[in-house]
Amino acid sequence: MKVIAFDMDGTLFDNSDILIDSYRKTVIDFKKETGIKDVKFPSNKEIFNVIGLPPLGIFKGLMPEVDESFCSLMLKIFNRNLVLGIESGGGKLYPGVKQVLSTLYSDRYRLIMASNGARDYIEAIFRTHEIGKYFYEPIKVVDEVVIHDKSELVKSYLSEIKYSAAIMVGDRETDRYAAVSNSIPFIGCSYGHAGNSEVEREQYVAHNAQDILKLVSEITSL
Repeated sequence: MKVIAFDMDGTLFDNSDILIDSYRKTVIDFKKETGIKDVKFPSNKEIFNVIGLPPLGIFKGLMPEVDESFCSLMLKIFNRNLVLGIESGGGKLYPGVKQVLSTLYSDRYRLIMASNGARDYIEAIFRTHEIGKYFYEPIKVVDEVVIHDKSELVKSYLSEIKYSAAIMVGDRETDRYAAVSNSIPFIGCSYGHAGNSEVEREQYVAHNAQDILKLVSEITSL
């Protein structure tokens, strides 16, 4: 069994058209629900810089003025707004993604979802874009209780699957680290949220989704 672990945002799914609005709605909703007024809107640059971090780490980094005890509530509100955005037609799969997943699935690769996103968010994408059928179930998520980060997430999957080879595919440093810590090859996606900046020195770089197929073939033939 050959396994491929996929990151979601910046690798399979482009949420850039709903991300900024979801953060801004989250701040507004948070203020309404808590009565706390001194919460600033993060800049667009600050928001894109934290994509890929573990969920609670995003708000701890973006809004240090918010007491840590409120971060879980803010995360819940944020995920709710993201899901609403997806269900309203926001976000999109990168070109060629569905074909890539279908091809790998048909070729009997076991695909696992290795995202820092919340379960509701991932399931909304699966449901709306009809790609859940390609992935191993049940999906696992970073809950920061049992699974603390993406490295542990990938390790948890691999511990219950009998595999002969595995590959991590993603666009951020957290994806690369998940590959390194689990001693598996990494395919960096230069078309994702981070652009080329975090993957340019990698041995395997996908400049579009279709490149993933060629690189997987190259790696598994070694």
